[in-house]
Amino acid sequence: YIDPETGVETYYVEEVQTGLVAIDNNTGAVLGFVAGTDFENNQIDHAFQMRRSPGSTIKPLAVYGPAVENNIINPSTVIPDTAFVETYEDGSTWAPTNYGSVVSDTLMTARTALLKSDNLPAVRIYDELRSQGIPIIDYLERMGFNTIDSYTEEDTNNLAFSLGGVTTGPTVLEETRAFSTFANGGEYVDGHYIERIEDAFGNVVFQQNEAPTRVFSEDTNYIMVDMLRDTLTEGTGRTANEYMNVPGDWIAKSGISENSKDIWFIASTPSITIGSWIGYDSRYADYTIDVNDGFDRESVRSQIYWSRIVNDLYELRPEIFGTEETFLQPDSVREQTVLEQTGTLPGRFTHNGNTYQLTGPTKTELFKVSNPAPELTFDFMLGATEEDLARFWN
Repeated sequence: YIDPETGVETYYVEEVQTGLVAIDNNTGAVLGFVAGTDFENNQIDHAFQMRRSPGSTIKPLAVYGPAVENNIINPSTVIPDTAFVETYEDGSTWAPTNYGSVVSDTLMTARTALLKSDNLPAVRIYDELRSQGIPIIDYLERMGFNTIDSYTEEDTNNLAFSLGGVTTGPTVLEETRAFSTFANGGEYVDGHYIERIEDAFGNVVFQQNEAPTRVFSEDTNYIMVDMLRDTLTEGTGRTANEYMNVPGDWIAKSGISENSKDIWFIASTPSITIGSWIGYDSRYADYTIDVNDGFDRESVRSQIYWSRIVNDLYELRPEIFGTEETFLQPDSVREQTVLEQTGTLPGRFTHNGNTYQLTGPTKTELFKVSNPAPELTFDFMLGATEEDLARFWN
């Protein structure tokens, strides 16, 4: 590295860094953390001070959660995973793709889109949230984000925010404690690492005692919990599930920011939430993990690392994991049978003089009692173009 001001050349080896935080869901207390790989080599606090893009870990917090809460989607809502282009006033465009620059050109349910963490359905959901004027910044504030340092209202007005596009971004503590909202029945418990401060005479000058904040309703939250279970069994968290030796009712979300600069994995039981980040500080150059260096994909490395930490912690403190606890389905959520193709009830309708009738393979899905399975209509998809609809019905 050559200092542009002094011209002095410095040799510096950039090593992969990490930040990890474990939180007690009930109290919000930080049970343990990793702030870096080697303090002698690097004194940056990667657990509580470093701010990075959250990648796809933002999706349940700012996209799917608010969309379920506002009855914009349910788990069976069908969304096109087709090309999406946003055109700006200056004529420039933004055309996001899924991981690996892929567009599947298929239709998928919200449940499938979340477990696969595909980008295009998330962008379409967020576009609908934005068009309906849903104040996403309010949800983030209720989940403990410092909206000066981590997320701004300007960030949330940008569609790229649905994929983790931010000005500064959250700390590992902030992102982890926000995710614990789902493990707490939809209430945010303030995640903290200072519980009490006493003076030299034993007088308490600070006591952490903030009341929980309701973020998502009970029915919304359980539907999100059930969808986030799929991350480990069918989705992007299968590597963690394979390497983890800890039983329990787990929910999880992975995340990778643009160009794989930030790699996240966060998971919860009803008792504990553990979130990790790995990546380069990129102090002198724009380093990213090389997926072709023989050590497998970045998500695989991240989840093996997370799993090893979790396994070691479980050996030392098995009682903090709540392995016998489960997330309980409330009476405000029920199962209904819907069509696999449309995520709606079977039915018959008329559109532009044409009569359509659809029956066929069905599946069971979760719905709010207050927002049951929808009737079949011509435009049953969310964010579909006329071409998407015509291709389906033809």
